[in-house]
Amino acid sequence: MGKEPESQFGLIILKLMEKSFERFILPPGWFWKLITIYLYKSIRENAPVMESPENGYNVIRIIELAFESSEKQCRVEVSGLL
Repeated sequence: MGKEPESQFGLIILKLMEKSFERFILPPGWFWKLITIYLYKSIRENAPVMESPENGYNVIRIIELAFESSEKQCRVEVSGLL
């Protein structure tokens, strides 16, 4: 529980109205490699930061709402975003 089967690693599946769409496959670890590159560029090359603190807060809030929705087995109102 909480981990996809290895056969689905990197596969993005979008489910809308009882239909499932498979988009593309990304190699394992791609996200962290990308974050590391952006972090390096921000620190060493003075590149602008890609995300704002407000965006990070909103992502965490949406994840919390997803957990709440799952627990209650119903839709929940999206609130508390910055």
